[in-house]
Amino acid sequence: MDEGDPAAHGARVVVHTLPLMVMVEHFTRSQLAEEPHTFGILLGTTSVQQVFPTWDVVGWYTVQQLPTTAESITKELQTCTPEPLAIVLHPSAVAYTHAQKTGTLPISAYLPNNGTLEPTATALGTAPAEHVVLSDANSRARHTGDDSSAENNAIFAAFAAERDAMQALYERIQSACAYVDGVRQGLHPHNDALLRRLAAAVANQGSRAPPRFEALQERDADYAHLVDYLADLTNNLHTLNELVELGSLSAHRGV
Repeated sequence: MDEGDPAAHGARVVVHTLPLMVMVEHFTRSQLAEEPHTFGILLGTTSVQQVFPTWDVVGWYTVQQLPTTAESITKELQTCTPEPLAIVLHPSAVAYTHAQKTGTLPISAYLPNNGTLEPTATALGTAPAEHVVLSDANSRARHTGDDSSAENNAIFAAFAAERDAMQALYERIQSACAYVDGVRQGLHPHNDALLRRLAAAVANQGSRAPPRFEALQERDADYAHLVDYLADLTNNLHTLNELVELGSLSAHRGV
């Protein structure tokens, strides 16, 4: 859970993609088994709690809507964690369409507050999930024991390194953009050396022009080549005329 813009509870819950996939898979199995209700426990760890964290109960989830026993379930889970999180998955097509239009998630999150469950804002966190997937795949490749495990280990290690490099580059670009915007708005001091380095870095990367602009550039280049060709052809014609005149003069004198 990350602190963010306050909703009703004054916090924001960042949900990773893996728990959402587990909820959807659990709901699918419940539908196939014709079970009337879908409940589950959320397991997680507290960041920087200890060197080797263990899985703890951090909340629970259900589908469609909160049951009438939601507050009782939360109260029971408070023996495991002070603020158990409650997540409700909305699997309907209407909920997915609304989430797609508004850029949100088809879920509702609740946190306990003075004995009641109050809704809180949600956001999707993809970076930790990607890191978990790569780490898990890398670990599986390392301990598979088959002939291709070494090759798979190298591939996944390369993927992890590339992802870390892309994440670091993304963070640096964000910092550079924030600094330039701050300078333009007068929020940050004007550093000539730093701005020159940023300008040089941008110039070295080049630019990606739109297709129409590239077509115009190609046409202008063709025109330039055509003009050069016509100029060379004209010079050759002048040279040929001079040679013809010299030949005619020599023949006339010979006569």
